[in-house]
Amino acid sequence: MFLKGKSIVAQKDIQTFLEEQSKNHKEIETWTESTKEHIIRHYLAIMKDFGFLKGRLKKQFDIPFIPTEVILFILFEKIDKNSM
Repeated sequence: MFLKGKSIVAQKDIQTFLEEQSKNHKEIETWTESTKEHIIRHYLAIMKDFGFLKGRLKKQFDIPFIPTEVILFILFEKIDKNSM
């Protein structure tokens, strides 16, 4: 979702994701609605606990700030390795 430009994640987004996944994972279709709701709620909580999301009511991606110097260092290191 983040790579698609979405910054806020809601329960509806996770529900849509599960529906999309059920095309390839038929076992999802056997789950009850309460099981799906349970998974959706806890998925958002887990993502927050692991630091991928922030916010209490509105869950947003927690994007760490990476200084430009760090990015340039990595870039130049890769260039140096490729030129050897």
